[in-house]
Amino acid sequence: MLGIFIISTILCSLGVSSYNPHDANFDEFVMAQQWPESVCVIGNLTHQYECYINQNISTWSMHGLWPTLNGTFGPNYCNDSAKFDPVAIQPLLPQLTQNWPNLHTNEGFYSFWTHEWEKHGTCAADMEVLRGEYNYFATSLKLHERFNLVSLLSKAGFPPSTTGYNYTDLLAATKKVIGAEVVLGCFYQKKYHVQYLEQIELCLDRNFKVVNCKHSSGGCSTAHPVMYLPIKHPF
Repeated sequence: MLGIFIISTILCSLGVSSYNPHDANFDEFVMAQQWPESVCVIGNLTHQYECYINQNISTWSMHGLWPTLNGTFGPNYCNDSAKFDPVAIQPLLPQLTQNWPNLHTNEGFYSFWTHEWEKHGTCAADMEVLRGEYNYFATSLKLHERFNLVSLLSKAGFPPSTTGYNYTDLLAATKKVIGAEVVLGCFYQKKYHVQYLEQIELCLDRNFKVVNCKHSSGGCSTAHPVMYLPIKHPF
């Protein structure tokens, strides 16, 4: 028993958490990417958070890679002992701040990554490529690079624009460039009857191949154009 405890302690210090299979039963992933401009517009409209887009951010940013079972959002928080360790991701910081940034400036620098690791990353540990904090973020960043949504949507005729897009057309184009059913997430501003494209969720099997998403709509309406505004960097 002492030997097991020592090994477990060493693994945790390296960012590799112990894994209990019954805690993390999942069959696929939801890979969520968020549009920085919409995130900040929504923050300004709702006053729920302060937001800032750094000059090096020019594309869709990662929200998270979430293990899921049968289209549900979960499992979550699979290992309470595997707390986020900033040291484990230091080699990835340049990529994380550019492609997985915390846009909420009124929160701690590591708060977003802490949340994503402890809620979702700890549940992916039965897959070696995702086991441990470093592997979880490094693999997620590679997937983000693979699915460059700005490039894919622009080639399909849907670049960022000040003119709103038809929701049905945008959804069909996104499905076509991804190769499977996706979920578009929108925020609706009631006062001016405007909805903003905030998030795109695509689904991957355990081999990271795209599959049809099973979960429901992300709150977009067919009754209003979808605003997918160009990113504006503050001076």
